[in-house]
Amino acid sequence: MRTHLSWQRCVISLLLIVSFVVPTTLVRAQERRRPTPEQVQEAQRIQERTGNGIFVDTPKVYDDSSLQLMLNQARARLAAIQAIDQSGLLSRIGAVTGASLTQSSLGISVAGPPIPGSVVTNNSPTGSTTVNTASGGSTSTTTNLPVQGTVTTNPQQNPILPTAPANGGLTVPAGSISALDALNEQMQLTYEIANLQLLLEGSLNDRYVKGMRFIKPRTTLGFPITISPQRRYKDAVAVIEVEVQNPEFNNLNRDDRPAITALLPREKTYNVAALTDHMTSIGGGLVTSVVNGGFSFLRGHKSYYVVQDQDTLAVMREPSATDRAAFAWEFRPVLGQPFVRAGLKQTFVQLAAPLLANSGCFGKLAVNTYWRKVDRKTGVLKEVIPESINHAYLDTIPAFNISPTIKDVTFDDLGSGQLRVSVLGSFLGGTYVRVGNNLFREGSPGFTSELSQIRFVTGAADIAKYKAFLVSRDGTETEIVNPLGASPPPVLAANCVETPTSNEGFRLQRLNLEAAIAAGSSASFTFRVSEAAG
Repeated sequence: MRTHLSWQRCVISLLLIVSFVVPTTLVRAQERRRPTPEQVQEAQRIQERTGNGIFVDTPKVYDDSSLQLMLNQARARLAAIQAIDQSGLLSRIGAVTGASLTQSSLGISVAGPPIPGSVVTNNSPTGSTTVNTASGGSTSTTTNLPVQGTVTTNPQQNPILPTAPANGGLTVPAGSISALDALNEQMQLTYEIANLQLLLEGSLNDRYVKGMRFIKPRTTLGFPITISPQRRYKDAVAVIEVEVQNPEFNNLNRDDRPAITALLPREKTYNVAALTDHMTSIGGGLVTSVVNGGFSFLRGHKSYYVVQDQDTLAVMREPSATDRAAFAWEFRPVLGQPFVRAGLKQTFVQLAAPLLANSGCFGKLAVNTYWRKVDRKTGVLKEVIPESINHAYLDTIPAFNISPTIKDVTFDDLGSGQLRVSVLGSFLGGTYVRVGNNLFREGSPGFTSELSQIRFVTGAADIAKYKAFLVSRDGTETEIVNPLGASPPPVLAANCVETPTSNEGFRLQRLNLEAAIAAGSSASFTFRVSEAAG
C-alpha cells in the first residue's frame, strides 16, 4: 500500500515539473526567435529597395541592323502570302449561302377520371333463422345465411405530363458564303497584310530629317523589366512609361523630335474560351374529379466564343515637352488571376533621331513606373495608385561604332596566284569580305570567321586591282590594309555633354547641310561652335 502511494506521488511530481518546465521553454524559444533591431533595419532596407515592385534595369543597346534584317524578312514573308484565291472564288459562284428552318411543337394531354372498379367477396355465415309450421306446432330449423361484402376500388390519379412530338426530320442544307462575300474577306486580309508591310518598312517621317535630305540614324534599345507584384497592388496594371529627348549636341533639327519606329512586343494576348449557358424548364399538372392533365415547356440558350485576354500592351503617350517622344508598356493580370504575373520581361524599342551618323550620343531618356487600377470585367483603366509612382532621372543613350577593327594582316602565297589572307581584329557575327564583285562569307570556299580572326583565299591580282574590304552587318566597309600605314578609324563625337576634347582650338558644326549659290552671288552659312579649348 505504501509502495502504491509513493508511485502516485512520483507521477504527480513529474507532471508538476513538466507543467512548469514546458511553458518556460516555449517562452525562451519565442524570445530567441524575436528579430533583433539589426534584422528589422535590414528588412526595412530590403523593402525600400523593392519599391513599388517594378524594376527597370539600364537600357541595353542592340545592333539595329539585326532588327532591321528580321523586320525585312518578316515583310518579305508577308508579301509572299497570296490572300486572293481565284479557284476558291469561282467555286462559290451559285452556292447556297443560307437556309432558314422553323419548327414548333406543342404537346397537351387531357383525360377524365377513371371508372371505379368493384370487388365482391363472400364471408362465412354469422346468423340463423327459425321457421313456424301451420299446424300450430312449432318446429325449429336453423339455417346459416352467408354475408356478402362489396369493396369499391378507385386507382390513384397522377397528373399526365405529355412530351413534345418529335420533329419531322428536316435538316438545314449545307451552305457557304457567296463569291462576293469571299472576295470581300480576302480583300480585307490583303489590306491588313499591306498595313503590316507598311508598318515594318517605316514611314518617310521616321527615315528623313524634317526639311532635309538626310537619313536619320536608328538605334534599338532593350529594357529588362522585373515585375514583383505586391499584395497592395491587387487588380492593378503595371505601367512603365519612357520619354526620349534629342541631345543638344549634333542635333540637326530641334523641331524634329525623336521618332518611335517600332515597339516590341506591341501586344501579347491569350485566347480564352467564354461559355454562356441559360436553360429554362417549366412543367405542371392538374388533377380534379373531372379532369386530369398537364403541360411541359423547355427553352435553352448556349453560346461559345473565344476572346483575347491582353497580357502586354504597348501604347503611345503624350510627351511632357515638344522635343520629346513618349511611349509605355502595360502589363495586365490575365487568366482570372488578381495579380500581374511575376518575372523578367524583355521589351524593345527602335528609335530614329535627327542626328549625325557619327554622333556618340543618341539622346536621353527617362523612365517612370507606377500601378493603376483596372476593371477586371471590362478591362477599363481606373485611377492611378499615388504611392506607387516612381520617377527616374534622365539617362543618356550611348552610340557605338560597330565597324570592324583591324589589328594585323598577314598574306600566305599558296601558288598559282592565290593568296590566303588572315585578318586579326575584333569582328561581330555576320562580317564578310568583299574583293571587287566577289563576296566571301559563311559557306564560301576557303572562308572562315571567328570573333578575333577572318581568313579567306582569293587571287593576288584581284586584291591588287580591286583591294579587299571588310563589310559589317550595317554595310560599313573597312579596307583591309596594314594597320601601321592605315589611317585611324573615325572616332565618334564625344557624348551628350558639349565639352572640348582637344587641348586648343575649336570645332564647328554646320547646321545647314545644303545650299545653292548662283554664280556671282554670295551666301551665308550658320555654324555652331561645338568644342572649344585654349
